[in-house]
Amino acid sequence: MLAFANPLGMYLRDFNTELLQFEDGDLPASWVRWSRGQKGSFQRLELGPGDDDAVFLDDISLHVGQEPEPLEGGYQLIKEMEVGPLIATAPTSPPSEGEFLVIPAGVPIDCRTTGVCEDVNTLKAEHAQATAPKPAPRRPPGA
Repeated sequence: MLAFANPLGMYLRDFNTELLQFEDGDLPASWVRWSRGQKGSFQRLELGPGDDDAVFLDDISLHVGQEPEPLEGGYQLIKEMEVGPLIATAPTSPPSEGEFLVIPAGVPIDCRTTGVCEDVNTLKAEHAQATAPKPAPRRPPGA
């Protein structure tokens, strides 16, 4: 059984603030502002000094790799974050009455009266072409 979080959305799962430093020390806690959600499933992160502070985002250093680098934009941060939908799992149990509906097979699809078969055949041909083995490159004479 598989269920998505309610409401379904993309959530910021984790972020290691220890990668960031300000003046060779930890980032002030007030510079990491989570919102829209709850711990472990926020949808928004604001990072950096407040508008009243006399410092800027690039005064923060990111410590990934051998040399620290100034924080210049969101891409540097997003590479270090866990982002994705929440999926809830639980032990499985047999479905109870009314949890699913079995629909008996109907009449076969008549390809002459619907466009479905043509669409499926087009997709099948595109897939076959995209996954077909490519010929080996030709060697120039004398190679």
